[in-house]
Amino acid sequence: MAAWIGGDERFILLRESYVTGIMGLVFLLSILTPKPLIYYFAMRFTADKSVITKRWEEEGSFRHFIRIMAAVWGIGLMIEALVKVVIVYEFPISKALVISPIAQYIVIAILIYWNIHFVKQRKQKRRIKEVTESNSVTSFILKPRQYYYMSWLISGTLFNYCYASY
Repeated sequence: MAAWIGGDERFILLRESYVTGIMGLVFLLSILTPKPLIYYFAMRFTADKSVITKRWEEEGSFRHFIRIMAAVWGIGLMIEALVKVVIVYEFPISKALVISPIAQYIVIAILIYWNIHFVKQRKQKRRIKEVTESNSVTSFILKPRQYYYMSWLISGTLFNYCYASY
């Protein structure tokens, strides 16, 4: 089949990279649409879809978060495809067969690590924001000793929100 369309062994070795590169391009182009492709993935893998919909409609920071994820995954997938092209055309086929999947796994592992870290970081920032916005200490007058205990309680709560998920 590859010979029929003018391909060779190297062309066949890159068949997965075509899909990866196209997906990367689709992720990047989806940033220009009203809702990037990552938004639909989030909807697919979330139990309570109304939360995602509400956050998309009400929070500009959430829309920005989704667009950043789409950009990073798009660029990452395109880099993975380009790395495999370089490997397949710069190394002998026997070495390319070994190196190519390793490079693919490394790039995907980096993207997954970044994704987990980025989501965790955003969740922490959101929790801190929620705690500081719902802070009821300023809603009533405290005596100095009460203020000390309340500030200790709030700082302990912030500590738990920030570091409990590690």
